Amino acid sequence: MERLTNGQPTLIVLDEISRYFRAAKATVVGNSDLAKQVVAFLFSLMDLAAATSNLVFVYSLASASDTFGEETTELHEIIQASARQDRVLSPSSDVKIYNIVKQRLFASVSQEAAQNAAKEYLNTYRNSRTSLPEGCTDAR
Repeated sequence: MERLTNGQPTLIVLDEISRYFRAAKATVVGNSDLAKQVVAFLFSLMDLAAATSNLVFVYSLASASDTFGEETTELHEIIQASARQDRVLSPSSDVKIYNIVKQRLFASVSQEAAQNAAKEYLNTYRNSRTSLPEGCTDAR
């Protein structure tokens, strides 16, 4: 991973990994399954992000009541049992993630560029044919 990032600011996002974990559990690898390798890979990413000042690793888990709830619970327990560093953030109510990403990935952020990017994202979401959750179509 260090060769891939080459010392450059890097953001790695794995969204709702429980779905992929289920598929990995169904793939036999030797005397085990791919899910065990996925867990080892996640731990390596977490360790690297904790030891690196310009790498942010963000993952999300579906809720326990989701279709992949069993896998979500299993992953959550594995991650907690490993005593890995994690910071649970609620994107809708917590601004900390913005500051963490900004600090680790950018030397500076132009306010004008940030406002332009936000407007473009908002326009993209407003024009999306996808049904978005309430609160995602209006600027705050």
